[in-house]
Amino acid sequence: MSRSRSIRMTGALALAAAAALSFVPAGAATADPDPITSPTVVQNDFVVWRPSNGVWYRLANGAGTSVSWGVAGDVPVAGDYTGDARSDYTVWRPSNGTWYVKNRVNGTTSSTQWGIAGDVPQGADFHADGRDDYVVWRPSNGVWYVKNSANGATVSSQWGVAGDVPVAGDYTGDGRADYAVWRPSNGVWYVKNSATNATSSTQWGTAGDIPVTGDFSGDGVDDYVVYRPANGVWYVKDAVTSVTWTSQWGVAGDVPVSGDFTDDGYADYVVWRPSNGVWYVKNTVTSATSSTQWGVAGDVPVSFR
Repeated sequence: MSRSRSIRMTGALALAAAAALSFVPAGAATADPDPITSPTVVQNDFVVWRPSNGVWYRLANGAGTSVSWGVAGDVPVAGDYTGDARSDYTVWRPSNGTWYVKNRVNGTTSSTQWGIAGDVPQGADFHADGRDDYVVWRPSNGVWYVKNSANGATVSSQWGVAGDVPVAGDYTGDGRADYAVWRPSNGVWYVKNSATNATSSTQWGTAGDIPVTGDFSGDGVDDYVVYRPANGVWYVKDAVTSVTWTSQWGVAGDVPVSGDFTDDGYADYVVWRPSNGVWYVKNTVTSATSSTQWGVAGDVPVSFR
């Protein structure tokens, strides 16, 4: 779970940032507006990936940057694959099953073939080494395929069936991502500990909901969370205590985005609205709200820290 500082950009300030971004040549990267200051401090930024041109647009600390990385048809799977405590620009290409990674700080690039057409990519740390791994879940057989991003070691585990939605996260509090799926047909979360293979199931959600991964209780463990497009309500169930709560935040058509945008150690209720490109953030603890315009219709919002 990332820890972030909140960014609030509205009105003329947001327009100024967008205007500044327009002068960044496609494919060029400006100086990182959120440089590394500590390996334990990370920041959720407002980031969208544009399929039409393969460009990542990022707003951090009031500064906009753009980086060309990816092509139409790619799937953005931002994560820290290089171990520097910062998300990298990363896409997975279904046509060849290859992961393309561009380090956001120094611009170095790498590619790793892992997966086949039809797989669902999931970037998560299954080895507790501080680096996200190359992970795909295969709907045709329900198997998770994991490739260690540090040493290339591989492992696979069968968990899930066709129709499930993969939601990798640390639901057991051991610092490792677990094999987890959410089943729309019955609203059940099925979790398999990636270290011990212990399993559990929790009913939370209904058909039509969108599962979201994040630590909404600030205890270091990801919770069971669904966002309901029909009414814009977030339903949260604490993975440790089973305490539940709800919060209305969003409207039909919004895209839920997981992340701590307010720097308090809690994932916030965040939606990105395709119709106007605005990010709407509601603090999970205080209910304070903010909005930031960043992106256009057709973009893909990305959880980026």
